[in-house]
Amino acid sequence: MSKMKNRIDDLANRLSREGRAGDIEAQLPRLRNQRLNNDELESWHHLWGIVAFQRGDHATALSRFEEGAQVCPSSGVIRFSLAQERLFLNDRERAFLDFDELLFPGVPRDYALAAARYAYLWDELDRGWRYAYAFLPEYFKLGIADDHFLYVRGLPFFGQTWAYLAAFAILAKRLEELSAITVDAEKRLSEFDFSELKLRLQGYESGNLTPWLTSVEEEARRAEREGWPEGYPSMQAAAIAAHINVNMTAARQRLESVKLTEKDFAWLADIRTLALCELASHAGDGEGEKRLKSVFLTRQPLLFEPDHAVNFDVLGYQELLKRDVCASWPPR
Repeated sequence: MSKMKNRIDDLANRLSREGRAGDIEAQLPRLRNQRLNNDELESWHHLWGIVAFQRGDHATALSRFEEGAQVCPSSGVIRFSLAQERLFLNDRERAFLDFDELLFPGVPRDYALAAARYAYLWDELDRGWRYAYAFLPEYFKLGIADDHFLYVRGLPFFGQTWAYLAAFAILAKRLEELSAITVDAEKRLSEFDFSELKLRLQGYESGNLTPWLTSVEEEARRAEREGWPEGYPSMQAAAIAAHINVNMTAARQRLESVKLTEKDFAWLADIRTLALCELASHAGDGEGEKRLKSVFLTRQPLLFEPDHAVNFDVLGYQELLKRDVCASWPPR
């Protein structure tokens, strides 16, 4: 049976395509008194709060999401948005109590990952671990960890979830648990290569990142041979190498030499900025660090997601920036 048409979503999509997204808030009240089905009612209340959130009016957004949660009490997306507004209004205790009840699959993967990112940002490490861990039973039910297979079923890539768990494991000293999860997952999941994750884990445990770096450098060479975008593995290798190379000049030159093209993720340039910022800190270049930090925080006001911070080995330095982010909360 096909899903019923959602007139609220159709309206929002049409206005966005026409470049009239700003008209959504004016149009929504005209539809409120129409007979809406359950999906449309949820979409109406969610969008009614979202438009206030998007223009930075968090108090109005909070009020609208509170009303939406009363009308649609089973809506995970509305309840997530309500929790997020509490966070933006500095009611962190209530926000995280709400997030605690919104584990995947009760909310879509992007919402669950966002909650984990907020937990990382506010040092709610046990909570962040729990939010990310909630994906594991779903993976194990399926038994397959192929990226496309998972994505079309509403799950994050397994490697992304693992990296989230790795971030919380490193910060909360839970590497033994991460190791046990990795061993168990390799036994239970097919169509996934665990070799790189195990190299990384060994590096976290021993402090020796060289085997992981060697693997990433080989991936960069493979990308070059096959004509794939090289920016990701090359920047990853340069960032990891910056923690191994005692010659800071050489480390800086390697980071600066990575060429990014339009086929690469735009945020890879911010990885470079953050890694260079850390090098400036180690060199005692306070002015250089301050300048680079300002550039980075302008581009990434919520810092990098835990998985990116782990994947590029910038987690440790990014921890030092949390106080800057929290002091200027909420981001503008």
